Amino acid sequence: MKFAAAGLAILGLVLAGTPGWSQGAPAASAADSREVRERDASRLVREAEDLLRQRKVVEAAAAFRKAAERNPEDPALWDQAGWAHLSAGQADPARQAFEQARKLTPPGVTVSGGLLVAHYALANKNELLKLVRQTVPPDVATRAEPALTRGTAAQQRTLDWNFGLAYLYVRVLGNSRRALPFAEAVAAENPKHAQGWLLLTEINQALNRGPQEDAAAIRFLELAPDTADAYRLRAYRCYIHQQHQAAIDEYQEGITKHPEEAELYYGLARVYERQNQTKQAEATYQKLVDLTVQKKLDVLRLQARAQMANFQLRVKNYAGALAYFREATSRPDASPGVHATLGALLVLQGKWAEAIPALDAVAERDEKLRGRTTPAVRGDLIQARYRAALCRLAAGQRDAAGTAFRAALEYRGEARAGPEVEMRAFLVWLAGKGAPLGPLAYSRSDERWASFQWREPVEEDEARVARRTSPQASAWRALLAEVKSKHADCWPVRYALARQSAGEGASAEAVSLLQEGIRLRGDWWAPHYALGDHYTREGKNPQAQAALERVVALAPECRAARVGLSLLRNRPVDDPDRP
Repeated sequence: MKFAAAGLAILGLVLAGTPGWSQGAPAASAADSREVRERDASRLVREAEDLLRQRKVVEAAAAFRKAAERNPEDPALWDQAGWAHLSAGQADPARQAFEQARKLTPPGVTVSGGLLVAHYALANKNELLKLVRQTVPPDVATRAEPALTRGTAAQQRTLDWNFGLAYLYVRVLGNSRRALPFAEAVAAENPKHAQGWLLLTEINQALNRGPQEDAAAIRFLELAPDTADAYRLRAYRCYIHQQHQAAIDEYQEGITKHPEEAELYYGLARVYERQNQTKQAEATYQKLVDLTVQKKLDVLRLQARAQMANFQLRVKNYAGALAYFREATSRPDASPGVHATLGALLVLQGKWAEAIPALDAVAERDEKLRGRTTPAVRGDLIQARYRAALCRLAAGQRDAAGTAFRAALEYRGEARAGPEVEMRAFLVWLAGKGAPLGPLAYSRSDERWASFQWREPVEEDEARVARRTSPQASAWRALLAEVKSKHADCWPVRYALARQSAGEGASAEAVSLLQEGIRLRGDWWAPHYALGDHYTREGKNPQAQAALERVVALAPECRAARVGLSLLRNRPVDDPDRP
């Protein structure tokens, strides 16, 4: 869950010592022009933030509430007001504000976790548990229920209440900073509360507080040395200190004593995987899957199979992952991401015709969940439809691809974007050699997407490598490459591949693809502009000048090309750094 930035500051300031929860009701907002209301709301937010700096939390909450009432169509303002009311100890007004924010938020968009906190503060156990089940996976919700049930039944600021709120923040909402004062209160009141020390260990780890993390871990391990969490914690601490065999031994001993504790299997498999012992990692996942079948643990079996499938994706065993994702997409609650992964797996195995319905389902499922109301949603939908249309070209279905491209363009926003222009280029190509470039004519906003993101090859961390080599990213490149292979005269695919290569740091490949596309169809201004931009960045002035001259000839109204050309013509070749 993501929280409003103002809310982070608010709760960190005062929630550890706020007055008792009070009641309140929202006031009606004034009717005025949108511009005036937005200006007034911004002024009130600035006043509220200034009051927070003075630690006047009750006054700040009132100012945030006025800002939301002044511009009542903005869900972010209601969310800010909700957090401000929580900090001022006003739980019911907070609940009302969070409810209003949720009503205004488009379907499928992640909203603040403040509503869960408000229900906890109001001791609304049933409403809280219902929201928890909507927020986290079933196994996480099941483990959270005892702590939250005890907390909502306890008096405020007591041991169970503080522990339940800390647990809610850490295990459900993933916000360690807010959880810290409540977990510290648990440890101070009962130094033998093992689970309180475990929460403190996790919180301090997330906040990069090394000494506090170590101290909390030692206290937990002293109090509960034989629990599954103890084995998991000891193994993790061995691993981060590069004691890999010791970590493996801890996980294996923990599994022997707690054979149904899935996290121990997952931890052991991850250690094996990071040591490139993929056979041992796969065997560990399989051992858990076999156990869940034997014990008829259906929910855990699905989770274990999902973990196994994701492992197979990471090691690029796409055939092994395919069976799981086929089954997963057959369930009615399958997310767009699951359908996207299935489509990517089918693409990566060259099963173009089978991939088409899977990729279609991505957009269909996403639109059903989120509608098409916001620019961000429309951007996701147009990209999903673009991939499905391109897959039809890869499958050799030219007519169906044209229909799919036209359908995808229905999602376009007010300003043109790269995917939209690329699809229009494919439609021009599908219309036949010599088809007019009318749909690709320059418009004023086009320079934004026509400038590629030319990246230098850089050292990449594990997360960036994973994103770049994910099944979806690999499948996108495979789709483009297959279209290029099957359709030798397809100039738009060279442009699309060049954009991809430029963003990955493969500049030479991108330049070559742009030049290929220009040889196939040289009267479109955009690839010349991308080349001019690249050559200018590289200091290759003659090549940059030639490319931009071609842009000006094809699109005389392109101001960026004219300005760039003017600068190049007045810049001595031997002084490339002169402004």
